[in-house]
Order: sequence, then C-alpha cells, then structure tokens
Amino acid sequence: MSEKIRYKNPPVVERVIGVYHQIPKEEFEKRLPSWIEKIRPHFPVQQDIAEWKIDIEEKNGVPIVSSLIPKASIIHLYWQKHPRNFRICGIRLRPDRLVFHLCRDEKEPHDFAELIPHMERWLPQWAEHFGINEIHGITVEYINILDGNITPQFANQDGIRVGEALNIFANFPGTHVGITSPYDCKVRLVIDNAKPTYFDVRVSADDRSAAAVRIDFVVRTGFVSGRSLNFSDAIKELVAGHRLILDQFSCFFTERAKVSFQPL
Repeated sequence: MSEKIRYKNPPVVERVIGVYHQIPKEEFEKRLPSWIEKIRPHFPVQQDIAEWKIDIEEKNGVPIVSSLIPKASIIHLYWQKHPRNFRICGIRLRPDRLVFHLCRDEKEPHDFAELIPHMERWLPQWAEHFGINEIHGITVEYINILDGNITPQFANQDGIRVGEALNIFANFPGTHVGITSPYDCKVRLVIDNAKPTYFDVRVSADDRSAAAVRIDFVVRTGFVSGRSLNFSDAIKELVAGHRLILDQFSCFFTERAKVSFQPL
C-alpha cells in the first residue's frame, strides 16, 4: 500500500502511537496529578480503566499461579471534547509509556498524520515533567474491524467471509466450505534484528459483536541495552513504523478488499 493511497472506507477503527520509558512508580504517582492538570484543558474527558492481573511465577521452566487474588492497576485515559460526545482523540498515561489514540468517527476514518502533532507537542512536555531524557522504544498500532457496518461487502448471514478479505486465509489448506469463528491467531514477523523491530498481526473475534473480526497490526521497535532514542528520533521511528504498517496492510488484505475500501 503506497503511503499516498487513502481509502474512503478503510476497516481502520483506531490508530495508536506510543513511546516508552519506565518511570519509577513512586515518582510517576507523585507527579501524575500536576501532569493531569496540565493536559486537562486539552483533554478534559476522563476515563479510568482498571487492569486486573494475577501473579505467575516460573518454577523449573513451568509457569505457576502464585496467587489467585487479582490486583488492579488504573490506566488513565483523557479524551478531547467532541460535539456528539464521541471518544475520538485521547491520551493514555501509564508509568512506562505515553500513548495517543485516534478512533474512527462514524464514517470519518481520520488519518495517521493527525496523531504526530500531538506527540510532537506533548512528548517534550511529558519528558520534562517526569524527568525523562531518552526513549527506549515505540509502538504503532492499527486496529481494523470487519463487520456488517464497516465492511458489509464481506458479511452474510453466517458471519464474515474472512477468506475473501485476508490473504493469509485466502488459500487455507485442507478441504472445507468456509471459515467461521472463533478466530484467534497471532504471528510476529522479525523486520530488523539489530534494533530490534517486529511486526505483529493478530486475527481474533471482536468482543463487541459475535459477527465481527478484529485484525490488529502492531509495529514494535525496542532497543538493546545501552541504546535509546532522543525525542526527534522517536518521532522519526513512529513515522517509519507507520510506513511499515502501510506496507503490511497492502500485503495482508486481498486486492478485492482494497478495491472495496474505495481508494481515493
């Protein structure tokens, strides 16, 4: 997929970019309230999400649950105001990362270029506020949905004809008359061993609808011990990660799918 190609109706429902640096938990919690006050005029709509975890230890190479008591950590999300109260553009705050979200706005799929100015503006301020002088990794993520609303061309009474949309299912081996849910498969491609850079793709059932398929494309670039990025280079890596997403988009979706997304 050329970087210049845009689609009137792509399956993209959310774009996410993030930069990583592990802030000590105590320092993060101490400085978080004043950081929230700084961003609140620009991202006033608060959404706190509880993330539940259980403790797992490894003994002789075997993972063992050491405690069944779940522990909750809070993910802080703040969104820009929207005239129809949609959550379209937001910032996520965690001790190890700064993340921006850009979601689909009904029929307006938006564009990756809208995210970069947010990162350019807030990354230096985030770094100064939390005492950060280097970035240890970046991620770029596209969340795609195939369903009866966004991509009705692949929907029928039995669900989604995923084999017509994705090349990895187009010539599935073995005798069969169709492919149906549950979908749950993930693969990681090694793009660059030196940095390293990986491309993850996951196909799964979308938990918002029984008749929908979710396809996640994620570029992850981390850095071996002793290497890191300055802020300018972190932005460049995000842009490079986006170019990789576009290339993989072109590879994974079938020609029929890309035509049906209506190139502009």
